[in-house]
Amino acid sequence: MLRRIKRYLRYEYLLFMRLRGNPLQIARGFAVGASINFLPTLGAGIFLAYFLAGLLRTNRTATIMSTLAVKPAFPLLYALNIVVGDFLLGYEDEGLWALARRSFDWQMIVHTGVSFLLGSMVNTLLFGLVNYYLVLYGVKKYRGRQHV
Repeated sequence: MLRRIKRYLRYEYLLFMRLRGNPLQIARGFAVGASINFLPTLGAGIFLAYFLAGLLRTNRTATIMSTLAVKPAFPLLYALNIVVGDFLLGYEDEGLWALARRSFDWQMIVHTGVSFLLGSMVNTLLFGLVNYYLVLYGVKKYRGRQHV
């Protein structure tokens, strides 16, 4: 079973590295697709990513592949949004479990909402930039190895 998963991941990796287009477009597409998952898109993330890929002239296939690859981690990404937002706003670190046990009132909803939105904006930008440069480096290195 583990070998099958490893083979599948290797296959997807090779498909990604062999995408047509220049490395800049592929890296931009990956960054857009992966970082869109930090935003609260209410299920429309893949459509928004596809639209943004066309608008930003990125590789749409890379965008869709990265959106689908990162999508299963969205609960962790949303939790990270709240943690980062709380940190940036200087809120006391109660931990996510304490936040979940708290009673729902307007103050808590506003507190969590503001933290979430600020965290999602920061995480989207940071995650997008880091992914862009990592994928750009990886694609250039992979393609450079192919021509030697």
